Amino acid sequence: MSLTIQHLNTDCTFLLAFSPAYTTEEHPHRFPGAFTVLIDPWLSGGSSILHPSFQYTKHTDKPYITSLADLKQDIDLIIISQDKPDHCHRETLCSLPKHKHVNILATRAAAKKIKSWAFFAEDRIHIIPPYKPEVPDSLITIALPAYTSTSSPGELTIAHLPTKRDLTKVHDAIALTYRPPSTIFSAHSQPSHAPTSTPTLSLLYTPHGISPTTLRPYLSNHLQPALPLTALLHAFSHERNPSCLGGSVVRGAPGGLELLRELGGDVGTWISAHDAPLERRGWSVKWLKSRLYGAKEVEKWVREEGWKTRCLELGSGEVVRLGG
Repeated sequence: MSLTIQHLNTDCTFLLAFSPAYTTEEHPHRFPGAFTVLIDPWLSGGSSILHPSFQYTKHTDKPYITSLADLKQDIDLIIISQDKPDHCHRETLCSLPKHKHVNILATRAAAKKIKSWAFFAEDRIHIIPPYKPEVPDSLITIALPAYTSTSSPGELTIAHLPTKRDLTKVHDAIALTYRPPSTIFSAHSQPSHAPTSTPTLSLLYTPHGISPTTLRPYLSNHLQPALPLTALLHAFSHERNPSCLGGSVVRGAPGGLELLRELGGDVGTWISAHDAPLERRGWSVKWLKSRLYGAKEVEKWVREEGWKTRCLELGSGEVVRLGG
């Protein structure tokens, strides 16, 4: 099985294709048990909070595509991680063709905003609640049908990990695990003394970063059996405002290293997210301080900790295939 990640811009728009072991690299999404997820699409136009005089942001890198109508493959699900316009981007989301009946899974505030546009059928918009180990329904589980009546189904799980008492309301994560349907062959090919559980792919998407404390309940109650983490999508560069404007905006490499420590360094690949070059205007960004880090610098720190995690920066349209 494999996870194919395509960066559709150099910011936070990722296309994730989870595939069982029997697919081909050329057509991973066409096989039973495959599942494709689009995260936080922002492909054209600017992003403004409250008013352009307060904050206006625009990409300076050219995206791989400029409309969801340009996607060559079908997608099964769109995930919106927060209601900020650079993650919940109206112009891009409303470029999805009307005949594409795709479900949207969004945080509560983002779902409310998307419904207000009256573009999508309301039965296509679903809320992803904050993850709480004691609340089973807070972990979204999507069943992947079995291949045959004698094989077992697979599943995709999705969790939203928000930071408590977060003034900026951007420090959250979307966590996914993928277990493909198992076949008679794979079940019978194991030695009689071997466990029959199917290996699981796992991904943590946290472009602004979260604290280890926020990750800990999910790690101990769900993620631990799915380690090593297949992919961490997290910024390299660090951005900070004055405390009155929320303080740390993007935790960057220092925050990512904290998460790796919490995970015991058990992470396969760390991919840069939210590091795109931007045109910024408005008084709210006048005091923003940025510290830029590149993949080689971050990977050097990773190696000094004794970890084998690979650090990557993907350009617009670039693809990496993991786990297969």
